[in-house]
Amino acid sequence: MISKIFFPALIYLICSCMPVFLIAQDTISKNRIGILPVPSFGYSPETGTYFGAVALFTFQKNSDSISRAGNAKVEFVYTLKKQIILETEWNMPFDSGNYFTKGLIHFSKYPDRYFANEKGGSDFKGYYFLSERISAEASMLKRVRKEFYGGLSFKFVDYSVLRDSFPLNIGIPDANATVIGGGPTVFFDSRDHLLTPSKGWYIWVNGGFYSSKNDYFKLTLDFRKYFSGKLGNTFSFRLLQEFNTSKSPFFDLPRIGGDEITRGIYSGRFFNDHSAILQMEYRFKVYRRWGVSVFGGGSTVYNRYSALNNLELFSNAGSGLRFMIDRKGKTNLRLDYAIGSYGSSGFYVAFGESF
Repeated sequence: MISKIFFPALIYLICSCMPVFLIAQDTISKNRIGILPVPSFGYSPETGTYFGAVALFTFQKNSDSISRAGNAKVEFVYTLKKQIILETEWNMPFDSGNYFTKGLIHFSKYPDRYFANEKGGSDFKGYYFLSERISAEASMLKRVRKEFYGGLSFKFVDYSVLRDSFPLNIGIPDANATVIGGGPTVFFDSRDHLLTPSKGWYIWVNGGFYSSKNDYFKLTLDFRKYFSGKLGNTFSFRLLQEFNTSKSPFFDLPRIGGDEITRGIYSGRFFNDHSAILQMEYRFKVYRRWGVSVFGGGSTVYNRYSALNNLELFSNAGSGLRFMIDRKGKTNLRLDYAIGSYGSSGFYVAFGESF
């Protein structure tokens, strides 16, 4: 039992730290490196109550107080549902901003729920299954003009359903699948800070071809805009759209839910070939390092056969506290509570903003 957990965790830690070390090595003598190790705790619809540890690394040149700091996060989470989650994420400009890389490495052994797109009521908890997931995503981009980048993105994902309790008439399509592929990415980024932006644009456009049991194409459009006020307040909105051809495996379908997409809704509660998500947030300072936010939005999923007048809108809304844990890096510790359609809710604790 110990070896089943230890060896995947060891491989994960070695692989996940390599991108951070390689990038930091390029400019380590010229960078100010900050480390914020803190306990992680909270509640989300996907995990229930969770606890663990997270370390946030920030990198910025000593000679440059204007340019944005790069960041990397290493996190271990264990939940009362006996879920294990290991994750590393990074967003890193380097070589004086001429290059930008972002990525994610994830390992989890995850008791989860499958809703089969059934609406149900607040008492419908879905169908239990146990999954194991290993994923790696990376993008390497080169500056073309001042705030405009172009490059390639790559993704590898391996999903396995280890055990389930589905009724005979319920099943996850292509539940056990390996996905590999990638494609070109266009990126425009004028945000003032990567983790807690207060002004600027973020535009991410990626189209990729992926190979699994069937080959398919995936297009992601992510538009974000931030408006900064004179009193330290920020209004932001995000429009996220994903389009898949209809042959993609279940775990790579566009979906609604989760901390980074629609807080308050269970991640994967609703899914289909395409998704459209609009989120808005207003943050304002109340006292010294403390701030408050209110947020909400609407989302939908659909396919090529869906009629516009039959699309269902799923809503979410919430509020939260902000504490600027790192003044130099302008990094907030975020505590949010949100509610969503069909009686879903969640409490989230994280570094930086949801978007």
